[in-house]
Amino acid sequence: MVEVPSSFDVFYETHRKRALRLAIALCGESARGEEIVQDAFVSAFAAWARISDYDRPDAWLMRVVANRSISVRRRVRTESKLVARLAALEPRLPGVPDAASEDAMFIAQLVCILPKRQAQCLALRYVDEQSSDEIAASLGISASTVRVHLHRALQTIEAAMSRRQSAHE
Repeated sequence: MVEVPSSFDVFYETHRKRALRLAIALCGESARGEEIVQDAFVSAFAAWARISDYDRPDAWLMRVVANRSISVRRRVRTESKLVARLAALEPRLPGVPDAASEDAMFIAQLVCILPKRQAQCLALRYVDEQSSDEIAASLGISASTVRVHLHRALQTIEAAMSRRQSAHE
């Protein structure tokens, strides 16, 4: 078991609620806010020998919470845009009024279960409209690897959509 310095215990108890309020205000969700704050405190604990010497270690913590909250909010917004764009790509069934919303929900579930890199490449291509070269630069991988991830992600989505359509016929 890791020995927790008493100064970190005090730091945690003193700043946890404030950090949580900030995270919830920025990301908009209580559960995600809790995760963000816990991650920030894990980072603070790992760097405690360094940040405990800062004049204001709480300012470091709040900056980490703010940055992570904004990243989470951006990721959620990107995922929502991706779902809308992917749903728009799917051919609609004529005469079925709720097909679009059902398709969007189904595609959102598919994107959530894709491997991380495939989901990232898909989002950057269809939401952010980046080229393979731009995605490669963003993710630090080759453009050919980006194309492989996109191909596999689209294959997975197309296969699942075909199975779903067959089941509805």
